[in-house]
Amino acid sequence: MEFVISNLRLAELVAIVNANKDFYQDFVLFLKDLGYKRPYDFIVEPSDERALDVIERFLRRTSTAQLLDGIGRPYPNATARWYFLAWLLRDAPAQRLRPLLDQATGSTPESRVAYLLNQIRKFVGPPVSKPRKLDMARNLRGNARQAGGQSART
Repeated sequence: MEFVISNLRLAELVAIVNANKDFYQDFVLFLKDLGYKRPYDFIVEPSDERALDVIERFLRRTSTAQLLDGIGRPYPNATARWYFLAWLLRDAPAQRLRPLLDQATGSTPESRVAYLLNQIRKFVGPPVSKPRKLDMARNLRGNARQAGGQSART
């Protein structure tokens, strides 16, 4: 019989991830409106210009869906969209990417964010050999287990 040690912080984070599902679904619907079947198809988009346009449009988009931070506060719309895309592409927007924005191509902060996100999309796209479910809850649980030194079982 396996015993599971309850981790209150992990439970809180999973609750926040579940609350953020509406934001993810809003992104999926946005992509479907643009002709993509799933986020994977956007990530491996062969047209640099089209992908950049999609990113710019998503960054400007507003909706009722909110993205919550780790303690349940909603991010401002522009921050939410930039952070979400960076996380989707497996990078850390505040810690690793924000310092790169000053060197990114673009005349406005939004255009520099879009350029940087598109560069990351192009970098991560080729290694992705097949579509897989982008499961934010599973990714977060795995990251939390790694941080706590627990085994990665789901």
